[in-house]
Amino acid sequence: MVVTVITFVALLLALPPCFSEEVAREGGDRKLSSRAEVKYIKYGSLNLFSTRLVLKGDLFSLLLIGSAGDQEAEGVEWIAGISSLFFSGGPVSTRGMLREIESPFGYSVSSDLWNECSGLNLDGSVTNKYRKSGFIISPLPDIFSLYLYRKTYSDFPVSYSGMIFRYPERFPLSNVLTGELLVTYNILVPEKHYFDYDGWYPDLPMIAGDDVSHLALLLKTALAGKGLFLRFMSCISGSGTIEPGWLIHALLRYMGETLEIGMFSGIKSNYYIDLEGKSSTEWMKLELVLRYFPVESFSIGCDYVRGLKFPGYPAGDFLEGKEKVSISNKVEILKVIRVDFLVEKVFDYYADGGIKEDNSFDISLGYEGDILKAKMEVDGISGKLELSSSLRGDMFKLFHYTWKSNLALEEQGLSLDSSFTLKWGIKYDFHITIDFDSESFAGFDALSKALRLEVGWQTKE
Repeated sequence: MVVTVITFVALLLALPPCFSEEVAREGGDRKLSSRAEVKYIKYGSLNLFSTRLVLKGDLFSLLLIGSAGDQEAEGVEWIAGISSLFFSGGPVSTRGMLREIESPFGYSVSSDLWNECSGLNLDGSVTNKYRKSGFIISPLPDIFSLYLYRKTYSDFPVSYSGMIFRYPERFPLSNVLTGELLVTYNILVPEKHYFDYDGWYPDLPMIAGDDVSHLALLLKTALAGKGLFLRFMSCISGSGTIEPGWLIHALLRYMGETLEIGMFSGIKSNYYIDLEGKSSTEWMKLELVLRYFPVESFSIGCDYVRGLKFPGYPAGDFLEGKEKVSISNKVEILKVIRVDFLVEKVFDYYADGGIKEDNSFDISLGYEGDILKAKMEVDGISGKLELSSSLRGDMFKLFHYTWKSNLALEEQGLSLDSSFTLKWGIKYDFHITIDFDSESFAGFDALSKALRLEVGWQTKE
C-alpha cells in the first residue's frame, strides 16, 4: 500500500506546471492546460486510491487514470487515453444517437443529449464498474467516423462497432437542415453465458446471444434568431433471433425572451431491441413542457409526462402506463434570496383498471452571497428536511477556501456530508479537499462513515 501511494504522488509531481508555458511560447496562441489529482477513499475496512492526469491542448488531449484497492483487482490498474481531431481512444463514453437508441424514452425535453453529435468521448471517471474502452477514427471528422468499443459485464465482454455519417455545416442548406446516419453492428455474448450464474438473479440480461444491428437516421434544424429547434430520429433494429423493430423520436423546442415551450414524443415496436439486445416494455411516451419567465427573478412552469406500456401476457382490459403532472415556481429576492416550489402528482395505471395515485410537494429557501451560501429544502409528504451550506473566502490574498456541509434528516435516520477545500497558488491552482460522510439509521447502532481525501493542481486558464 505504501508503494502505491508513493507511485501516485510521484506521478502527480511528474507533470511540470511550466510545460504549459513552454508550449504556449513555441506555439504562439496555442496553450496546453494540465490537471492532476490523487484521491484516497476509506469506507469501513475498504481503502481505495486513485489518480488522474489530464493534458488539454488545442489539437489533442491526454488522459491517464490509475486505481488500486479494489477487492476484485490486484495491484494498480492503469488506463490511458488520447483524444484528437482524427483519432480518440482509451476509456470512452457514448454520445448522441448511440446514447439515444440505447435508452429509448430515457431523456427529457431539457436534456443535453439532443444537441450532441454522435460518437465517442474520453471518459475521465475514475471508478466505473461497466467502463467502456475503445476508439473512434475520423478520416473526415465532420463527415465520416468509424468506432469500436467494448463494455464488460462481469467477466463477459460485449463488442460494439459502427459507422457514423454526418451532413456538415459547410455543405449547402446546412443553416436550415443537418443530419446524421448511424450504422451499428454489435457482437453479443454467446447465449450460454447468460444462464451460467449462481444466485437469485443473473449478472446478464436474459436474451439470446446473437449479433445485433441498428440503422438510425437523424434530422434536425435550428432556425437562427427564431429560437426554434426541431429534431427527428428514426431507427431500425435487427437480429437473427427476433423480428426487426423500429423506434421514432420527435422533439420540438422553442425558447423566446419570456417563454419556453417543449414537446417530445416517441413510439417503438414491440420487437425493438437496444444496443445490448434487450427489449423494454415501454410502448410510447409524450412529454410537454411550458415555462414563463417575464423577469429574471420570477418563473413558473408546468410539465406533463404520459407513458404507455405494451399489453402483457395475458393481456388485461386496460393498458398499463404512468402519468405525471408537475408545477414549479421560482422567485428571487434582491438577487441573493431564492424560493423554489414544486408540486407533483403521479398516476400509475394497471391492466386490471386499478389506479395508484401519489402526491408530493417540495419547497426550498436559499441564500447566496459573496461569502455564504445556504439552502433549506423540505419534502412536504415524507417530511424529509435537508440543510446545506457553503462558506468561501480568501486568506492573505493567497489561499482560497471552501467549506460545504449537507445535513439530511428523515424518518429512517440522519446523514451528514461535509467537505473542506483549500486552494493556493498564483499561476497554478493547488488544492486539498477533505470530504467526510456519515449515516445513522433508526434501530441500528452502527454508523456508516466514509472519508475522501483529494490532492491535486491545475493550470489556470
